[in-house]
Amino acid sequence: SLPSSIKEIGKFAFYGCYSLEKVHIKSILNSIGESAFCYCKSLKQITYDVPSNSPSIINVINKCTYSFCSLLKNIVIPPSVKSIECYSFRGCSSLSEIKIPSSVEQILHHAFCNCDNLKEILIPASVNVIKTHAFVNCTSLEKVTILSPIKKIDGYTFYGCRSLKEVSFHSSLTEIGKYAFCKCSSLEYLPFDDSIESIGKFAFSACYSLTNISLPTTVKHVGKLSFSGCTSLTKAAIPLSIDAGYFGIKSNVINDHIDEK
Repeated sequence: SLPSSIKEIGKFAFYGCYSLEKVHIKSILNSIGESAFCYCKSLKQITYDVPSNSPSIINVINKCTYSFCSLLKNIVIPPSVKSIECYSFRGCSSLSEIKIPSSVEQILHHAFCNCDNLKEILIPASVNVIKTHAFVNCTSLEKVTILSPIKKIDGYTFYGCRSLKEVSFHSSLTEIGKYAFCKCSSLEYLPFDDSIESIGKFAFSACYSLTNISLPTTVKHVGKLSFSGCTSLTKAAIPLSIDAGYFGIKSNVINDHIDEK
């Protein structure tokens, strides 16, 4: 239990406290430092004993703050947070849900990687950056809703999310990076809007449950083998200017070529 006089938890403050199970915070904190609770492998609960209307002033979830807190099931991100830094929640394998507040503007690389029990994520409209590997290998993730008007999903962002069945994009999205949804083996449908212009190499490779795709005429670039290994694919509609063989679709799957005129 931390006394009410505490205003800051410094870098590496509880790093590697393997037997720590519960943290009770009684004050409004100014900041929680980098790796503050990293490798607290027995930590199950963090509670705050402060008035609900007390304004939080923490604006960053720092690098590796909760990395490998493998028994932590839920945590509240303060509504003042603007940035979720790299590796913040890496390896929080018991984390089943997390709400990203509408104050957040950026989610940096590997922020939620290997959160094996996370089932659903909603990216609020406030987010303008989602960096590479942000949700890589979240193996129980089933649904992703992106309300954010980002223009690009970086490479490897959802790589290896093998339970992902449903994903929705904002209409502003123009680019999907390399390996972004590679090995999302439960993904059945891709809701491409007319804003999409570029799909990176191996972007949807090994999406074994994907049965059909329809690429809008706005697509100008499709990377090498972007749909390779999509063994259930039976229908594909693609612009005439795109070579389907180059990105891994067999010619007998092409049902329609879309006229770009």
